[in-house]
Amino acid sequence: MRIEQRLKQLAEGNPNYSLLWAQWEFDKKLLSRALNTVSRDFPHYSLHDASHSSTIITQIEKVISPNIYKLTATDCWLLLESCYWHDAGMVITNEEKKELLRDPSFHFYLEELSQNESELSKHAKEILQRKNENDIIKALSISNSLTFVLADYFRKLHADRSGHFVKEPSKINVFSPRTSLIPQRLFNFVAQIVQCHGRNPDAILELAKYNDGMDAEDYAHPRYIAALLRIGDLLDIDDGRFCPTLLANIGNVPVSSKNHQEKHASIKHLFINSEVIEIKAECEQYGAYHAQQGWFNYIQNEFDYQKRVWNEIVPDSDFRALPTIGILECRIKDYIAIDGKVPKITLNPKRVYEYITGSQIYSEKYPFVRELLQNSIDATYYKVWDELISNSSLSHDDVKDREFFINELEKYKIELLIEEYDSEEGVKFNSFIIKDFALGMDINDIRKILVVGSESVELIKKLN
Repeated sequence: MRIEQRLKQLAEGNPNYSLLWAQWEFDKKLLSRALNTVSRDFPHYSLHDASHSSTIITQIEKVISPNIYKLTATDCWLLLESCYWHDAGMVITNEEKKELLRDPSFHFYLEELSQNESELSKHAKEILQRKNENDIIKALSISNSLTFVLADYFRKLHADRSGHFVKEPSKINVFSPRTSLIPQRLFNFVAQIVQCHGRNPDAILELAKYNDGMDAEDYAHPRYIAALLRIGDLLDIDDGRFCPTLLANIGNVPVSSKNHQEKHASIKHLFINSEVIEIKAECEQYGAYHAQQGWFNYIQNEFDYQKRVWNEIVPDSDFRALPTIGILECRIKDYIAIDGKVPKITLNPKRVYEYITGSQIYSEKYPFVRELLQNSIDATYYKVWDELISNSSLSHDDVKDREFFINELEKYKIELLIEEYDSEEGVKFNSFIIKDFALGMDINDIRKILVVGSESVELIKKLN
């Protein structure tokens, strides 16, 4: 059974609930139109229109399918309304933009943004440096930069803004009909629920667990609805969330947008029902892998928290528990991930001084060439020497062994290849490849070098 169908059935049998159904029908149409404007100001984001709201409802229905028939009329209404209102805070009026651009605090925000290390700092600099220049091409560039900066600014506020707009929908020109026939208290719960979706998980318990509904047999459970909205929002993870046309219209988008686009495109297996959740992803690049792994962590942490306090959330003990997280697997194609994380080199603070004391600073332009060649030479030496020892080929005569070693080296030549090619933008690039046939590294070796100065894993095991 669908949640919307459940509300309609209850409304057909009770005139008090028909008020909820009528309100929902109006709001669904009005909000669907309003949410279409989000893409104008967030063209580089995944779609946050009615399709997103509808998918959230579908994912919730999969998760709670055995419990849908237990939902009260007010709970159905709260859930449907919340799913469509939760991103209304991303609707930005032209007047809001003008007020923000005139606000001195926003100029201070731009100054701070231009000086930090974020990907938006260059866009903030462009706005500040070129705002007074009379150049139409630069004006377009500034326009795009302003889109990215404003989107980031308002996105951080969108959950709270959504709650405010539930209470005052006319502020975004959504003329949702409000009468005393539905208590304002219930609209306030919708506001609290949508605000909760942008906060930490423990904010769920700040909402009321029980409240009166529309009549003596109807009760509201805002806490349960807030928990479901958070889960449904996280599970709208499948491909197709980005619009290629919008992306083409905005030009070069921030790297994070590209990563999130690939994050959605990376989904290879998705199965959700009331018993188990299975998601597998395969990313092409580390940026998308990092974004996907972070999203999987959000899902895992949300489920872990809600299961821990489930008795404080659920309306009644006979409600079905949340499904088990069966598989949350993210791989990166043709690259290495260490313990499910993007490789990241860190320094061992206790030993770093030993590594930098006495080291010389390179004055040449391309010291890496010498270093890479030296690595290949050293690896080849180790390879040949290891084979000589393993095969007991040494005579223990220094002169003969040296000659034998040099002759064996001839079998392992190092190949060098330099190629020049043009990029799509007309920029020339050089590809420099060094290929050897020597010793390599396994996962444990890579894991070790990611923490500079650490001991070998196997050595530590032996010592302990």
